[in-house]
Amino acid sequence: NPVLTGDAQLLTLLGMMSLTGAIIALPASIIGASWFPGVLALVDTGVTTALIYLSGEASSDLYLAYFVIILLATLTRTPGQMLLFIALVSSMYAVGLYLENRETGIVVESHIMRIPLLMIMAIFYSRTVDSVRNLTNYDPLTNLPNRHQFLDRVADRLEQARISDQRFAVLYLDLDGFNLINETLGHHLGDQLLKEVTGRLTLCLRKSDMVARLGGDEFAILLANTTSVEDVETLAQRILGSLAPVFELGGAEVYTSASIGIALYPKDAKDVENLLKYAEAELGRRPQTQA
Repeated sequence: NPVLTGDAQLLTLLGMMSLTGAIIALPASIIGASWFPGVLALVDTGVTTALIYLSGEASSDLYLAYFVIILLATLTRTPGQMLLFIALVSSMYAVGLYLENRETGIVVESHIMRIPLLMIMAIFYSRTVDSVRNLTNYDPLTNLPNRHQFLDRVADRLEQARISDQRFAVLYLDLDGFNLINETLGHHLGDQLLKEVTGRLTLCLRKSDMVARLGGDEFAILLANTTSVEDVETLAQRILGSLAPVFELGGAEVYTSASIGIALYPKDAKDVENLLKYAEAELGRRPQTQA
């Protein structure tokens, strides 16, 4: 029998529903926090427990609903997909209720209450997937792809280049004097500088290119399609030029420069790790790409 009945059941349901809007609107800074998956797992446990209590049983169809939620939530990427997913889950369960009513002539109240609870669970699972995806593949400060994601992308591009006999380039960028900025102005302004640098780097690249933060003051860039060494050198100079203007950080005017190393496929290396190592080793060896 259900543990919660009557007004207690209704108030519990309304309280859980009131959390739905806040969960959907959670910002990326919270979703990407290291503590978020653990907290969400605890909340999800509470929702699951409430669902079983409100339903009065843990029947096979309830476990099937869990499976559908987990399966589809991992496939959602955008709010539109999430809404479509919720509509799909609700429609599936509504059809089940209709068939149950046609067969037995009654509809169990606790079964109806599962529909909004299933929606809440779907959002919890989706937020969990987003959190894990962000922590695994993206830098929490700049929201750029991290080293893991960058190496995966280069590996994919490498396979394509081998099949189509194309060339591409990997650039390794290191900010000059970043530690001094951290020591003199503070880490909070150093973090702000990294965000500003991210914005300027992104503006220099095409949609097919990729910039990632490897850690600290080090960035990597994948130029997906290159026609000549001269084109890569020109882009490197453009990137360095974009970093030359002053950065306004908390009322302070900060100037910075950078060094860029370049690795070309297949000329300099033919696998992912060695491409990145070659580009890093080239830092400071190319006078024409020094700021």
